[in-house]
Amino acid sequence: MSSIKLASLLLIATSAGACASQYERVPAASAASLKGRHVATRVRSAPPFRAERPGTTYPYPLGAVGAIAIEIAAERFAREHSIVDPAPRIAQQLSDYLRRRYGLQLATANGPPGRADPNQIVGARASDDLVVEVWTETWALRPFVPFPRKRTRYRLEYSASLRLVDAKIDRVVDGKRGFTLARGRCSYSPKETPSASTYDEFLAEGARRLMDELDIAMSFCIDEFRSKVLAESGSL
Repeated sequence: MSSIKLASLLLIATSAGACASQYERVPAASAASLKGRHVATRVRSAPPFRAERPGTTYPYPLGAVGAIAIEIAAERFAREHSIVDPAPRIAQQLSDYLRRRYGLQLATANGPPGRADPNQIVGARASDDLVVEVWTETWALRPFVPFPRKRTRYRLEYSASLRLVDAKIDRVVDGKRGFTLARGRCSYSPKETPSASTYDEFLAEGARRLMDELDIAMSFCIDEFRSKVLAESGSL
């Protein structure tokens, strides 16, 4: 492990994790009935990666034109620095964890669910059973101080959401499909320290520091989801 990554690991202890109210654990009664079922993963598309350059004001216009400009700039930044959304790896590791913990079997899923209805799996196949759904909420490289002329030290901010959905349930009351067994949201946002990096340091050596921080944020969220969402209520 590089010295940069080792130093970054120390930031986890002071990072702002999601509070308890953001988690709903797997109910103990539901956990008992999971064994032998099939679990699939779904990942929603990530929003644009925001990288706020030092010494500049926000460069984009408002409205639809600004939104398009932001997306284009974000895609260019991600392409130039080989930045990859951590959500697919989070979903896969959580699926593996569920398979080990509850004796689940692997299934496949096609296409992302819709975002309009948080209690319905849109476009789910008839064979879908349990679905681990993960999506990146925000990911950005931002300065600790918002004022353009004082932007020196930066941090990676990352947040992701998780749902474990029983896709077999058809709700009689409203006719919708899918019931959320558990859900949660993690937030990784380290506090400023004397060792915090500059914008250029984050992007040096092929954006190595930024990639290391993304790995750390991913591990942080996986640990949060395992212990606070996917471990059934009443367990440690």
